[in-house]
Parts: sequence; structure tokens; C-alpha cells
Amino acid sequence: MLNAYAHVFNFVEVNSTFYKLPKVETAKRWRSEAGDNFLFSVKAHRSITHDKRFRNVEEDVEKLMEVVKAMDAFFVLFQTPRSFRFSEENLKALLDFYELLPEGFTYGFELRGWSNEEVKMFLAKVNAVHVVDPFDREPVRGDPYYFRLHGSPPGERMYKYKYTDEDLRWLKGRVEELEGEVYVVFNNVWMCEDALRFKEILRSP
Repeated sequence: MLNAYAHVFNFVEVNSTFYKLPKVETAKRWRSEAGDNFLFSVKAHRSITHDKRFRNVEEDVEKLMEVVKAMDAFFVLFQTPRSFRFSEENLKALLDFYELLPEGFTYGFELRGWSNEEVKMFLAKVNAVHVVDPFDREPVRGDPYYFRLHGSPPGERMYKYKYTDEDLRWLKGRVEELEGEVYVVFNNVWMCEDALRFKEILRSP
């Protein structure tokens, strides 16, 4: 399956790692099957983000990074629960957590429920990417830009929305406005079909 996918796309976000980390041997096999030019992004396990909320997670980070390194992933995503609201205490927890992360990787934070002004307070002190749904908000910082499309334009149920060609043409325009690399992840029910259509639209004049 991965080998077939890698013939169509050159990048994937591994979402299953949020629920269960694969064995290191499995991660190495994925890297081998995908080929050297294929890019992996890994979503952090929920024990870090949702269960322990970035506190006392040294062992969890070590296990996560073993998989990230075995997969030779370039990007690690941390998505917070909506209940992880901005507060001085949570900001400190995030800053302390960031100090645990090894160098040599790009880290992205999807801080759900935080305003862009609150996100700026965090990003002012760390070198990380602000992960957003571009149909919902503007990123505070890219380099690279990392968009996660959850299938939830205004008035629609999350994940249940199928993007129209008009939506995808708007997204193309947004991507082309930005300088540098832009990664687009579809996280909706029709993710594969929408990604294929977006790929075609990107190629169109």
C-alpha cells in the first residue's frame, strides 16, 4: 500500500502514531518501502499532547523520536486538545517541553483554541511552525508552511466535507502566494480523492 501511494504522492503525514507508535523495525521498513525521496511527517502520540499535556513526558518523547529517526521523518506534529486553553501555566509547560526536543527536525504545533496573539507568545521563544487549517485561519509562522485541512468550512461538520473545485482553486492561489515550501495535508473523509484533485489543479494554468 505504501509503495503504491509513494508512486502518486511524495509526502504523507503518519496519523496512526497518535494512537499507537509502531515498532522501530516497522518504521524502518516504511522508510525502505517508500524510497529515499519520499517525505514523512509524524503526528505525536496522544500520551504527550492529550493525556499528560506536555508534562513529565521525557520517556514518551524518547520513544516518539526513536520512531521518527527510524522513519527518517523531517517533521513532527504536536496537536493540542481544544481543552488545552492558553494560560501562563500551559505556556510554560509548552516552553519547558520544547527544551526536551532534539535538534535536527522541524516541529509544528497545531494549538487548537489559541488565538494567533497567544500563538505568537509561544513562537516568539521557539523555532517551530504554526500548523493551521488555511480555510479557518492564517498561520503566524511558516518556514515551511504546514496546512492541515479538516474538512470543516463554516457551517459544515468536521471531517465530513468534500472540497469543491472552487475550494481547491482558492487553496492553490493561497499556496502560490506564499514564499518557501508548503505542505498540504487532507484530514477529511475524502482525503485521498481531494488530494488527487488538488494535485491536478496545482498543475493546471
